[in-house]
Amino acid sequence: MIAYPDNLADFLEHEALDLAAVEITPAELSESAQLSQSVYQTNMQWQSYLNSLAMTGFERWLSERSPDLDLDEQHSTLLLPAYASLLPAICNLRVSAFKLCLIVVGSLWDDEVSIPRAAVDLADFRPHLYVLVRVEEEARQVIIQGCLRQDELAQRHPLLVAEEDWSYSVPLNWFDLDPDHLLLYLRCLEVPSLPLLTPISAPDRLPDLRERLQTLQPLLGDNTPIWQRLPWSLGAALLLQPVWVSWLYQQQQGQSPALPAVPGQSVLLPVIKAGLWLRNQLDQTAASLSWQLLPPLHPATAMRSASTATAELETVLIELEHSGVQLTPQARGAYRDISWENGILRLYAVAWDLPPQTAEWSLLVVVGPQTGDRLPSGICLRIRDAQQLLVEQVLLPQSLDSYLYAQVVGRLDEQFFMSIALPAGPTIDLPPIAFGVDNEL
Repeated sequence: MIAYPDNLADFLEHEALDLAAVEITPAELSESAQLSQSVYQTNMQWQSYLNSLAMTGFERWLSERSPDLDLDEQHSTLLLPAYASLLPAICNLRVSAFKLCLIVVGSLWDDEVSIPRAAVDLADFRPHLYVLVRVEEEARQVIIQGCLRQDELAQRHPLLVAEEDWSYSVPLNWFDLDPDHLLLYLRCLEVPSLPLLTPISAPDRLPDLRERLQTLQPLLGDNTPIWQRLPWSLGAALLLQPVWVSWLYQQQQGQSPALPAVPGQSVLLPVIKAGLWLRNQLDQTAASLSWQLLPPLHPATAMRSASTATAELETVLIELEHSGVQLTPQARGAYRDISWENGILRLYAVAWDLPPQTAEWSLLVVVGPQTGDRLPSGICLRIRDAQQLLVEQVLLPQSLDSYLYAQVVGRLDEQFFMSIALPAGPTIDLPPIAFGVDNEL
C-alpha cells in the first residue's frame, strides 16, 4: 500500500523528479505559442499553449527513456484546432497501440485534477491511460508526474464529481505518481488487459442540439466558453459530430456559415442485413460485395469441416470460447476477402439474436489473414454505432495472435459501422451491418 503525505501537492512541489523532468528550449516555447494562435477562444488559448509544451516534453522524455516506443500525435486533439478549442486535455495521442490522454497541470495545483468528461464518458476520446504532466512555463520545464489507468478510473466512476465546465474532479491520490510505472505499462501491458469499455447508449440529442446551435449562432463569435451555453448532454452530442465542431470553430473565427447537415450514414449507405443469414439467405448488398454465406457453425468439429473458410473461423471460435465469447446454436456467419497492396485480408462476421425479452442482437467480427499468411502488425479494427466509437482493436508488433476480433451488442433496429485501418495505408470503411430482416432480398 502506498502511503501519501497529508498535503500531497506540497510534497510533489518539493520532491526531486530529475528523471521525469525535461527542459524546454526558447525555440520550443515560441513554437508552442505559435501553435496556440490557432485557438481563438481566449480562455483556451493559454491552455493550448501549455498543452503544446506538455506534448513537447512528453515526446522527448519518452524518446530518452524508451526510444523503441512509437509516439503518434497526428490524430491528437492538440493538432485539431477545432477540438483544441473545446477540450483542455490532449486526447487521442497514441504510443504504440495505447491511447493516451495528457492532463496538464501548472505550477499551482491542489489535491484534485480536472479531467474532461469527454475523456471519461465518450469512447471516441477515452484513453487506456491518463498521463499527468506538470508544466513549469517560467522555469522552462516539463515534468511527467504519473498516470491513471482507465480501468481503475472506471471502477471509481460512481465517485466522480461532475462539474459545470464539462469536466470531472479526480482526486490526485488516484494517480500512480511513479513515472516509471507508466513506462512499464507501455512496454509490458497487453492492450486487451486495458479494454476501452463499451459506452451506454444515450438518446439521440442531435435534433435538440441543432435547434440550440441555430439559436445561439449570433452569440458564438464571442469568448464565452461553450460549456456556459450548452449542458453536458448536448456538449457530448456536439463533440461526436466533427462537422458541427468545425462549424463552431468557424463561428469563433468570425465567420457565419449556415449550420451544415450531419452526414446520414445509415440513410445514404446500403445496409447488409445479417439477420437474413439465420434464414440461410444473403441480401443484394452483401452479394454485390462478394460476401459468402457460411454453413451452420460447429466449433467442436472444426477439423472435420469441409469448407476451408468455415474451418478457419471455427478454429478461431474455439479459442474465443476461452475468452468468454459464447455463440448461440442459431448463430450464422458470412465472410469476404479484402485485397490491399500487401496481400488479402479475410473478414468474418457472425450474427445471432438474443433472448426475445431483450430485443437485442450480437455481432462478432473477426479479421484474419488468408491461409498461411499473417496479419500485419499495427492493423486496426474499429466498430461504431450511429453515435460513437464502440470498440477498437490493434494488433501489436509483439502479439502472437493471428487475428483481431470484436463483439458488440445492440438493439434489433441498430446498425454497426466497421472500418479496418491498414498500417501505413488507407482505412477501409465497410457498409453498415444491421440485423433487420424483411422480405426484401
